[in-house]
Amino acid sequence: MAENLKKSARTFADEFLDASSAHFPRSGKVIHDAVWGSIHLKGSEVALLDTALMQRLRHLHQTAFAFLVYPSARHSRFEHSLGVLRQTDNHLRALRERFPNIVTEEAVTVLRLAALLHDCSHGMFSHTSEEIYRFLPDVLEFTEPKGEYPRHNASELIARFILESPKFREIIDLCAKNKAPLHTDGQTLAHLITGDYTKTPAHDAWQVDVINGPLDADKLDYISRDGLHTGLPLSLDLERFWLSTEIQFVEKGKVKGIEHDQTRLVINRSGITAIEQILFSRFQLTSSVYHHHKIRACDCFFKTWIEKQQEDKKFTKAIDFVRANDNDFFTQTTMLRRNLPKRVLVLSFETLTSKSGANPKSFPDAFLNLMEESNQTPEGSARLREIAMEIAKESKVRKEDRKSIWIDLPPLPKTTGLGNTLVNQGTKDTPNFVLLEEIFPISQWRKMYMQRSWRGHVFAPPKYVDQVRKNAAAVLEKKIDGLKVRPEAFSFCKLEPPG
Repeated sequence: MAENLKKSARTFADEFLDASSAHFPRSGKVIHDAVWGSIHLKGSEVALLDTALMQRLRHLHQTAFAFLVYPSARHSRFEHSLGVLRQTDNHLRALRERFPNIVTEEAVTVLRLAALLHDCSHGMFSHTSEEIYRFLPDVLEFTEPKGEYPRHNASELIARFILESPKFREIIDLCAKNKAPLHTDGQTLAHLITGDYTKTPAHDAWQVDVINGPLDADKLDYISRDGLHTGLPLSLDLERFWLSTEIQFVEKGKVKGIEHDQTRLVINRSGITAIEQILFSRFQLTSSVYHHHKIRACDCFFKTWIEKQQEDKKFTKAIDFVRANDNDFFTQTTMLRRNLPKRVLVLSFETLTSKSGANPKSFPDAFLNLMEESNQTPEGSARLREIAMEIAKESKVRKEDRKSIWIDLPPLPKTTGLGNTLVNQGTKDTPNFVLLEEIFPISQWRKMYMQRSWRGHVFAPPKYVDQVRKNAAAVLEKKIDGLKVRPEAFSFCKLEPPG
């Protein structure tokens, strides 16, 4: 079992990394991007970009089903990958002016490649499909607590296996033969993309921060790109951010979580405003786009389709999702007719309460635990699905349609990594490091988001809304200790509570 995913990823690499057709333009290439303008690529980067591995990203929507709500949000993982390369390069050029002995041209080459390849393993509808295949046995074999890579997410794990494959080694050798050396290997790129500080030399740990850290180039691009294409007026002062970052040596034990001497990317106090902008923008994108109820309804429609495919022994392995693209789904379903699930209940701080306790206007612990576990463990995800099936059964939904009933409890925006950002309260020459969470109220922002913006839902196909309306609240109250569903849970869906 342990070798299955690694083997299937390498087979995939054999098919999608054809070194024989690689092209190396002498002067590189310039691609014009709607967000960042002209992006200059080196010959080796063009060769990688022209592989089927990277070209397939053109057919993966960056924000999955968001274009069905925000019509212009049709941007892809392909252009996002180019944008991350551009943001990485901009950041490195700003750092090199102040730290020329650390940020070498060789380091710039390696980090640009890592940026370009960081999403090379994404599957259909990106993170939407990852919510499913992360809990498949071939992934859990590696990512469970006792697995080889317990800190990797599923798509990062597949990226590692692709980049460590013999076929990628051929690409590296071919670049060298064409006088476009990459100055790296697949394993080093995998460590950077997966954010693996433990396997990266201590003096190069800052490079991990640039590619997969709390304030990496990926976030800077997707916030700007997703905001532009959805029409949300977000603002990031990127020049201020670049100029406020430093590369500093951090001693073991001087800061919480630093277990070894490392050279890390830190931010000085003048960059706190930029961090506020990043955090606020992520929260706004999450509530307005990623967790928009119609987009989450589309996610549930997709998951229903996958469950039915799995009954026919399809999509049973993680690599099956990577082989497929978004068009494969649209050509086999009625999604584009907008035959979408409807809300039956809104689950939020305003619509749910505790039956008892010192503070009845709060979520009961059992609900919070279910919300957390359903997003983090296969057991929690399975339990949430069982409750949905109980709702379907009690509502007398036809057996063949029961998989179309969903309880959707999306995760809160991730802030743990951001709280671990190193802040220099001193000067460049006499630094004084603290964690961002010690001087910035991230936990309070997260709590406020939970109370004001977080929404979960119970979804059902239109023809079953009335049946599910009569039973959903009672089943939830029965299955989740201490939970009380208020009438507003129905009225927010423009439905009458069962009476």
